[in-house]
Amino acid sequence: MITKKIIAFVLTATLIVGACMMNNSANTVSASTTGHTAHTISPGTSFDNNPLRGFLPFDFSTTTFPHSMEWFYIPVRDVQTGMNTFNWSALESRLNAIAGRGHQAVFRFYYDYPGLSTGVPQFLIDGGLTMRYYDEPSNLGGAGYCPDYENQTFRTSMQNFIKAFGTKYDGDSRIGYITLGLLGFWGEWHNWPYDEDTSDGKPNWNISSTVYTEVLTTFDSYFNKTQLCVREPKSGVPNASANIGYHDDSFGNATLSAANGGQTWSFDQKLINLNQQNKWMTNSIGGEIYPPDQGSFFSGTTWQGSTNQTWAACISEAHPTWLICEQMKNYTGTTLTNAKTAAKQLGYDLQVTTAYYDNLAASAPLYLGVNIKNIGIAPFYYDHTMWPVQVGIKQNGSLVKSWTTTWDLNTIPADKSAKTFEYTVSAPGLSNGTYNMCIKVVNPLSNGNKLGFANAGQNTDGWLDLGSFTVGGTSTPTPTPTPVPGSITVDGNASDWSNISSLSTATGQSATSLKVTNDSNYIYICAQGSGLGTNSQFYINSDNNSSTGYQDSAWSSSGCDYLFELGKLYSHPDNSSTWSWNDLGTANVTISSNSSVYEVRIAKSAISNLSNTFSIGFKDVNSSWSTVSKLPASGALSSYTLK
Repeated sequence: MITKKIIAFVLTATLIVGACMMNNSANTVSASTTGHTAHTISPGTSFDNNPLRGFLPFDFSTTTFPHSMEWFYIPVRDVQTGMNTFNWSALESRLNAIAGRGHQAVFRFYYDYPGLSTGVPQFLIDGGLTMRYYDEPSNLGGAGYCPDYENQTFRTSMQNFIKAFGTKYDGDSRIGYITLGLLGFWGEWHNWPYDEDTSDGKPNWNISSTVYTEVLTTFDSYFNKTQLCVREPKSGVPNASANIGYHDDSFGNATLSAANGGQTWSFDQKLINLNQQNKWMTNSIGGEIYPPDQGSFFSGTTWQGSTNQTWAACISEAHPTWLICEQMKNYTGTTLTNAKTAAKQLGYDLQVTTAYYDNLAASAPLYLGVNIKNIGIAPFYYDHTMWPVQVGIKQNGSLVKSWTTTWDLNTIPADKSAKTFEYTVSAPGLSNGTYNMCIKVVNPLSNGNKLGFANAGQNTDGWLDLGSFTVGGTSTPTPTPTPVPGSITVDGNASDWSNISSLSTATGQSATSLKVTNDSNYIYICAQGSGLGTNSQFYINSDNNSSTGYQDSAWSSSGCDYLFELGKLYSHPDNSSTWSWNDLGTANVTISSNSSVYEVRIAKSAISNLSNTFSIGFKDVNSSWSTVSKLPASGALSSYTLK
């Protein structure tokens, strides 16, 4: 990756273009998509096991649950044999085993893990380091030895370890994320209950801000590629300036801030207290679903932990990319289905909305522009130096050319706005014929999980098919849109809907007919009746999953992900009956309505999780915001399949 120090770098038209992989053409980056043929790229289902996100088990777990990473702890004593001597074989064996299964590793070094033998190197113990014995109940971990973290010799050895660790492993393709660890019980940066509250009769073993700062800043200095996380920000420590994210090891139990129903000492509240709540925009957030809750978290209709902190609320506030969930290997039935859905909601989710390319005359330059948006809850955190994007040309299903770009996926914000990337090959060397334009994100682990875009043209080989073009002609025809059953004009006149069948009808009420159709770019919806109100609404279950989205009691099965009301499109952030919608504005919608026709056009690209089959409903709402009638009049939402 370009170092983490420039994670906010913005791609411009002056990008240096990556080296050609399969020929030696001189490549440049074009200044604009203007003048090139636009091709709408259809949305599709996200990959189950996209790399660097989702749930992960401990290493050596055997599970068919889709995952791309594995977790482990490792004691420092396994690798550090002296103040400046190291044997990395124990770490190498773990990394190689995980990589052999096609996965990246997430792990943490520790000195003190309650219930396990000490992780402190033997040479420090032999040198007289104070080791403080404790014996806690099994629910607090059990017995162990807490080292004196303030000891200068210990601190020097720890600094030496971090420097050697970063020098050898920063940017290693076998590693997804590293949690800083080292300090405190489990490497979680606390020694509770051995803290400043000595009323319980336990001594104060709190670690000073000086030691926390030493560890944080040394990790930050020696890891400039691999993403890092630490348990929590600490007062008196340079949290904001460190390019390091956080991990919540009690996710779903103590995640939400106090204002959102959580504890005053919760993960998000600690971030807010030290102004770190937006760190997810530049650095990854990870963690572990609270272990006692893992077995039951996804078993019900409302996914929540034992403290009633819901999954939807927690991911909305914390924006996690990865979570340890060892119990996923035991999930079956509804719990398994729910957990798979939940895992796909973590982290990034990239989707191409438009590709710009042309039919080529012989010997003409090849140009590609793509609009990519992130429809997930967090960014993709690595840049092109570790996770490059390739432009590929296929013919009859086989790759014939490819080039590596300098497109930085970590510059795409997780706000559903599209970012344009461009690439030009001055002499592509293609013979006359018909080809397919493709792009692919390369996993630096050669056998690693493929990164798939949330598009219908995503292939299992990793290449996203953007459509065909020809070489040898002189013109570029405009792409022909998918035929529409009739020609729909959004004008408040329903005559052009006469040949389209109704999804739902009713008599004896104001709303009498609901119809839907589509072309390659838009969804068209029409409700008809008499005396329709000005505040009427369309509800869309876009992913066809009734357990996600707004739960509207007006229908027996809803799960509404999107709402159209008063000329605006809205999305719902969770799977609850709370009337809480995100305003997506008017840019992607067109409306015309009167007392007998309520007609809307919505851009497909505005709906991030559009399934090939989705569900829809209509409410006739009067000026007092009372529902007068609805379609369907009873039962579940009406189902529609894209043409």
